[in-house]
Amino acid sequence: MMLSLFLTLLSANILAIILLVLFVWLFSLAKNDASVIDLYWGVSFAIIALLSVYLISQAQPFTPYLILLTALPVIWAVRYTVYIWRRNIGHGEDKRYTAMRKEIPASQWPLHCLFRVYGFQAIAMLVVALPIILGLASGAANDTKISILVLIGSGLWLAGVLIEAIGDYQLANFIKRRKKLGSEITGKIMDKGLWKYTRHPNYLGNAIIWWGIYLVACATPWGFLSLIGPLFMNFALVKVSGADHLESTLSKRPEYMQYMKRTPKFIPRFNRSTRK
Repeated sequence: MMLSLFLTLLSANILAIILLVLFVWLFSLAKNDASVIDLYWGVSFAIIALLSVYLISQAQPFTPYLILLTALPVIWAVRYTVYIWRRNIGHGEDKRYTAMRKEIPASQWPLHCLFRVYGFQAIAMLVVALPIILGLASGAANDTKISILVLIGSGLWLAGVLIEAIGDYQLANFIKRRKKLGSEITGKIMDKGLWKYTRHPNYLGNAIIWWGIYLVACATPWGFLSLIGPLFMNFALVKVSGADHLESTLSKRPEYMQYMKRTPKFIPRFNRSTRK
């Protein structure tokens, strides 16, 4: 039963993500802005969780475990999407996509964007969401209850949400103050608050969120098999579109190089002296 349910959920979500990505791709062509996909990254996980639990509910009632595992990605998706929307709206296309455009002939851009950019993100969405899909399928098939592991995973998820949200708020507030007061007063880089202990608290928080969701999925008999989800997310946050990608540009600034020398990239270090 579990395998059949998992394949049903997976198939439905593959179709849903394909339709979502195609819609966003067409919208991006009309807007001439490939970065609109960033607004739908969080939305995709809410869709996956809600669609999965809806399909499950057609055969059996909701349980506290199913509700919890559904709620975790949905709550995060709402916060993250609102933040990205407020940050990106009115600022034009992200520099990452603008740089890509310059390397691709205009006539080839639509298909390049669809398959190399949006296609990759569609695959990433499904891989990262595996703990949600497999956890819900296995949890429904085995009537999983709320356990200590579920509570630990939920606590880890909450810690990740807070770290990500606080990091995002602190950075946005710093940028706002720097524009208003000038870098002579605020400093040229953000190295206060959580940013004093790790150069990427928002990425760290996001990684913790997905490890928390994975632990919740592991409370079911087969949830542990979705390990590739948090592992892939960790790798992406550090090596693909996260820390390393961002720092390839920031590291050219002398003040950021000094920041890199005194602050860990990802895992915080607290037992050290820091500049005020």
